[in-house]
Amino acid sequence: MNKKKVFISGYYGFNNVGDDLLLLSLTNYLLSQNNISKISIVVKEIAAKPLQLDKSIKVIEAPVFKGNKITRILKTILAEIKHLRENDIYIFGGGTRLFETKNRKYQSLLIKYLFLQYNALFLHKKVYHLGIGIGDVKSKFGKYLLKRILNLSSFIYLRDKKSYSIAESYVKKQQKISLGSDLFFLSKKPQVKKIDKVEKIGLSIFNYFGYISDDVNKKDIFIEKWIAIIKDILNKNPNIEISLFSFQKKYGGNDEVFNQKIMESINSPRLYHVKYTTNTNNVLNKIHELDLCIGMRYHFCLVALYYNIPVLGINYQPKILNEFKDLGIDQFCFEINEFLNSSSLLENKIDGIIKDVNKTKQNFSEAFLKINKRHLTLKEQLDTILFQFNERK
Repeated sequence: MNKKKVFISGYYGFNNVGDDLLLLSLTNYLLSQNNISKISIVVKEIAAKPLQLDKSIKVIEAPVFKGNKITRILKTILAEIKHLRENDIYIFGGGTRLFETKNRKYQSLLIKYLFLQYNALFLHKKVYHLGIGIGDVKSKFGKYLLKRILNLSSFIYLRDKKSYSIAESYVKKQQKISLGSDLFFLSKKPQVKKIDKVEKIGLSIFNYFGYISDDVNKKDIFIEKWIAIIKDILNKNPNIEISLFSFQKKYGGNDEVFNQKIMESINSPRLYHVKYTTNTNNVLNKIHELDLCIGMRYHFCLVALYYNIPVLGINYQPKILNEFKDLGIDQFCFEINEFLNSSSLLENKIDGIIKDVNKTKQNFSEAFLKINKRHLTLKEQLDTILFQFNERK
């Protein structure tokens, strides 16, 4: 058997639990395959790689490119081409990988397009998107780049129906795309916890305003709203404990800073802060102890659902609401401005769940079954794709 060298591209080493989970799930799966000889990854910081990452994996720290925008783009493309030359297979490994942003617009798409165009002309290596999501792409040029990226890729395995629908509308050869699920579901599922009453609640929240939203005027209102909700839960329910989960630090929404402000505002022995750690298993074990989760972070919600824990989602990006819709539980997901502008929307939902856990479990039962099915079928789906690695020249 001709064994392959694999390079995985992702948002790794950014002190983000969600991306750490994707990396661990994918690399552990690839290591179980007998047609893979070597796995390489690039991380933002070596010190930020997950503690559980297998030591056989080659970890490369991402270089910092200087110069103007065009120079940095060219250097980035050349670096990616180098990885492609040195490996047989290039994998975009999970996460929302195809999107535009307000600040950089279509820059990320442009880099991927030029990289893939070079590969199509000169290298002819296999490039796979596994368990990815497609975010907002609104500009005309961005949509053109997205279409070209999808058609220049060897295979695209989408994590949600909305992303699949977008890819389906752009890809000429429909056999190149497949609807799958998030790569986290490759991970081993722990014993399902029996929830009879709500005693432990977990929250995954962060500083949305001033980060993703430019509306800094709502920044203080947002954190004050959460402080009021947490106080309300603790005051009404003397037997309930609440844990604030920081799924990211240093980058992004500064979860730790946001949660620390809440901790300083509420003096309670029943309020805890689970800070980010590269020991991903520790975070998963903490979530497994919970009876109810309330989350903004996508993978916090997914982990909870995977562990059969009811979740109230706060949608700040399409991926969260899309997931809840796919699972038939969108009545438990709220738009962020809907949550902010309502006086008691979330509070009433929380009170209802605490009072009638059995009814809540019934409402989530079909979603839990769908999640379990994803876990059972994901490996089989990826096995088929990896089989194609060996079959295709």
